[in-house]
Amino acid sequence: MMGAKLFCKMNMDLSVADGHLCNMGKMIEELEGKLRNSLDQVYFGKTKEMVCTLRPPAELVLVRLPDS
Repeated sequence: MMGAKLFCKMNMDLSVADGHLCNMGKMIEELEGKLRNSLDQVYFGKTKEMVCTLRPPAELVLVRLPDS
């Protein structure tokens, strides 16, 4: 099992006229997108690497086996 913690901080200068909830919503959406991209790069990249290590693609298996 693998686990991790990630802390993010964001500072933005936004208009108070839009309201605090609207500003918080914009910041949350932007930070969510950044976190999703980071997760895709780390988690799915590592998962693909491990799967290819444990179960190499069929083309690689065929190349390694000698002809009978």
